[in-house]
Amino acid sequence: MIGKIHKALADRPVAKRIARNVFWLGLERASRLIIALVVAIFLARYLGPEKFGLLNLALAFVSIFATFAAFGMNGVVPKDLVKEPQQAGNILGSSLLIGLTCAVISYIALVTSAYLFNPENPLLPYLVAVIGTSLLFKTTQIVNFWFESQVDSKVIVWTENAVILVASGFKVFLAVYQAPLIVLAAVIASEAAVIALAALVVYSRRAGSIFAWSATWSRVRLLAAQSWPLLLSSAAWILYTRIDQIMIGRMIGSEAVGYYTAATRLSDATNILPGLLVVSIVPAITLMRESSREQYLAKFQIVYDAVFGISIAIAIVISLFSEAIIAIAFGDSYGASEFVLRIQAWSIVFISMAVVSGRYLINEGRQVLTMYRHMAGVVLNAVLNYLLIGAYGIQGAAAATLISLFVVNYLLDALHPDTRVCFVQKTKSFMFLGVLGAKARS
Repeated sequence: MIGKIHKALADRPVAKRIARNVFWLGLERASRLIIALVVAIFLARYLGPEKFGLLNLALAFVSIFATFAAFGMNGVVPKDLVKEPQQAGNILGSSLLIGLTCAVISYIALVTSAYLFNPENPLLPYLVAVIGTSLLFKTTQIVNFWFESQVDSKVIVWTENAVILVASGFKVFLAVYQAPLIVLAAVIASEAAVIALAALVVYSRRAGSIFAWSATWSRVRLLAAQSWPLLLSSAAWILYTRIDQIMIGRMIGSEAVGYYTAATRLSDATNILPGLLVVSIVPAITLMRESSREQYLAKFQIVYDAVFGISIAIAIVISLFSEAIIAIAFGDSYGASEFVLRIQAWSIVFISMAVVSGRYLINEGRQVLTMYRHMAGVVLNAVLNYLLIGAYGIQGAAAATLISLFVVNYLLDALHPDTRVCFVQKTKSFMFLGVLGAKARS
């Protein structure tokens, strides 16, 4: 499969360049997940469940409001830069104005929400206030959109990963020497500031000074009109994936968040392989869409089968060895994370399948359906978390996420005409694995 795709790309240099750029973007996300996992392991071991949980509760708050600060422009600005390269300065300048405005508003709302969330915990608002300054720094990372539009993300990926690697080493150093949480929070914020500065330096050397940018009200209105649906979709997704930590923190406490986050970091890291497979192969399959619809869908089915098979294998391994994995990675003090990891392992299956169907919907111009999926997931996950956390603790939160993923990313596909093909192809993957299993047993 992969060999055929690379052969098809050989005669299409532009498509090959695009696929290579997409791969680099995927590799960036994968490398960040790996680095984040290594840092999380050190922090968890040296901070202990309660402090580790409190730090991650603050990070969960910031990640939710960071979505509103970004305003969904990552899906709009690169496209506009490709369509109107001569207006790059105006597009980037107007994007920066929107980003800064949204970041300031989001920061105020973030700190206020953290205080109201649990006024009896005096440290949480301070951690959120310090880490939250990263929202302001990240607005300058719109220069990444320019590199994406130039199909040249490699240089910015290497630059940012170098900064992240150095900052991660410093975090580990501080954790080993028992630095206060507020110092770790300051390092996290400083990391965002240095990444922003590095991105601006790289951009200035490649494209020119940012002082040549300009903002116009007409462009601001156009970008805002294009971005708000993506904002809703992104906000729904981040709430969908972070609401469990927030509710655990509110209903049980920061120590429980520490146990839950330890398992979550491991399960998140296991999505790397299926995710890289999708971002590497789907762009090439997209080229077949106009020439042969039948072949296009057949190739998507192969991707579903491959992703499903890999995800099932990963889930089985984690389920069998979850106790040993938690003990080796985080130590015996995180024994409460074991059963959570065992449940979360099966969430990987539906997350991976959703990545494939999400790419299909983008190709079909039906991203709005992804937004509806995420919004349904937020509501369902919040209700299930409320019911199951009270009854079963952090295991209930993991079960709530698994159930909501199964409903939203599989069952709901059967209800809409545009997603029914996704439901059919996912079902075929389930059946395909069942047939293989039957043949293996015979």
